[in-house]
Amino acid sequence: MKKRIVAIPVSILLIISSLAIVSPSKILKVSGNTLYVGGDGSGNYTRIQDAVDNASSGDTVFVYSGTYNENILVDKTIFLIGEEKENTIIDGNKTDDVMKIISNNVIINGFTIKNSGNDHDPKDTLNSDSGIDIQSDFVTISNNIIANNLIGLSTRGISSKNNLMIKDNLFIYNNENEKKDNLAIDCYGCYLMYTDHSKILNNEFYYNDNAIRISYSDNNEITYNKIINLTNNNAYGIYIKTSNFNIFSNNYIKNTSIGIWIYSLADLIIGNIICNNTIIESFYALLMQFCSSNYIFGNLIKNNDYGIHLNYSTDNNFYHNDFINNIENAYDDMNNFWYNTVSDEGNFWDDYTGEDADQNEIGDTPYNIAGGSNQDKYPLIKPKHNIAPEKPTITGKPSGKHGTEYEYKFISTDLNGDEISYYVDWGDNSTTGWTRTLPSGEYYNSSHTWSIKENYTIRAKAKDTRGAESEWETLEVSMPKSKEIKTSLFLQRFFQRFPFFEKILKRIVSLKNQ
Repeated sequence: MKKRIVAIPVSILLIISSLAIVSPSKILKVSGNTLYVGGDGSGNYTRIQDAVDNASSGDTVFVYSGTYNENILVDKTIFLIGEEKENTIIDGNKTDDVMKIISNNVIINGFTIKNSGNDHDPKDTLNSDSGIDIQSDFVTISNNIIANNLIGLSTRGISSKNNLMIKDNLFIYNNENEKKDNLAIDCYGCYLMYTDHSKILNNEFYYNDNAIRISYSDNNEITYNKIINLTNNNAYGIYIKTSNFNIFSNNYIKNTSIGIWIYSLADLIIGNIICNNTIIESFYALLMQFCSSNYIFGNLIKNNDYGIHLNYSTDNNFYHNDFINNIENAYDDMNNFWYNTVSDEGNFWDDYTGEDADQNEIGDTPYNIAGGSNQDKYPLIKPKHNIAPEKPTITGKPSGKHGTEYEYKFISTDLNGDEISYYVDWGDNSTTGWTRTLPSGEYYNSSHTWSIKENYTIRAKAKDTRGAESEWETLEVSMPKSKEIKTSLFLQRFFQRFPFFEKILKRIVSLKNQ
C-alpha cells in the first residue's frame, strides 16, 4: 500500500511563527500584600471596591465566599482572587459593567460574575454593558463563571488590547433576557474587538445568545473551547469578522445556526487556520464569505444541514476534513483548492461513490463540489478521524416461548474499516460482554433462552478496535405469560377424584398459549 507524506505548506508555518502570543508564564506575577474581603477576620473589607481602592500595584485582593452587590473598577495591577467560584458572587444588579479593567497585568480568578446592565450601542466601535469589560493589556481571566450578562466578556471599543488570556471559564446564559426596549441586539459569551496576540482557551459556552465573536483582531488563538445549545435562532458558535492570521483549533461546536462564520464586507479575510474542530448538528458547519488564502484542515463536519459553504471566496485550501451525514457536504461558487497541493490528499466524503483500484486509500476519480466546477481531485477513502461504528441492526424473532433458545443476528459497519466487537444486553440481567472482534459489515450471531414468561428489551452496541462505541440499538421481544386456570370448588374435588382430566385440561391451555 502506498503511503503518502503529508507536508505542511510553508505559508502555514509562516502564519504560525508570526503568532507571538504571550504564554501565561510571561504575565506579571504580583507579589505584594494581601487584602481580604468578607470572612471573619479583623479589619477585613466588606466591599470589593474598597479593597481594590486601598490596594497598591502588586497586591492580592482575596475575597471570601458571599454575594457582593457592586460594580467594580480595577485600575491597578492586582490579583483579584475568589475563595470558590460557585459561591463567591459579584452581582451587578443589572446596571453597567459588573467589572471594568483598565490597568495592565491584572488577574481575575475564582468568581461568579453576573447580571450586567442591558445598555447597548449598536455601533461596533462603542461599548455595551458586560460581565467583564477589558480595556488594557496582559490580563488573565481564568476559572470563573460568567453568567446572565448582556455580553459575558468584552473588549469592545476603539482602543487596542493585547496579550489577554481567557481560559477555563464557564460562560452561561449570556443572552437577550430582559433586553432594553425591544432593541434588536446580539448578545455574546465572549467578544474580542481590536484585540491581538491573545488566547481564548478551554472555556465552556452553554445557552448563550452567541458564543465567541472576533472583530478586527489578528494573531489570536481560539482553542479547545466547548460550545453547545445557543439560545438565538440565528446563533453562531464562532464569528470571525475582518480578522486575519488567527488559529481556531480543537473546538467542539454543537447545535448552532452557524458553527463558524467568517465574513467581511471590506478587505478579504486572509491567513486564518481552522483545524481539528468538531462541528455537528448545526445548520451551517462553516460559512465563509469574502475570504482568501485561509487553511481549513482536519475538521470533523457531521450531521449538519450544510457542511462548508463558500461565497465570494478564492484560493482557500481544504484538506483532511471528514464530511459525514450532512444534507449538503460542500458548496463553492468560486475557485478554491479542495486538496493539499503538496501531498495530493483531499477530504473524506461519505457520499463518494468512486473506487480505489490501486488501494492507495485515495479515490481514483474526483469528487465534484456543488456550486461550480471545483473538484476534490484526491478524495480519501477512509476518514481521518476515528468515527464510531454505526449502531447495530438486530434481527430475530420478536416473540416466542420461555425456556426455548432463539438465535439473533447483529451487524454494524465502521467507516474507518476497523474490526468491531459487540455487546448484547438480553434484558434479563444477562449480557454477552464484549465479544471477539469481527470485520466491519460481518454478522455476529448469538443465541439466548429466557427462563421466565415476560416482555424483554434486547440492547446492543458496537465498538471498534480503537475504543469508539456506537449508540444503543434495541429490539422488543415477548415471551407471553400463560393464562391461569381458575377452578371452582366443584372442579377441584372433581380433579381430585379424576386427576387424568386435569392433565388434559392443562395440556389444552398450554397448546393455546404457544
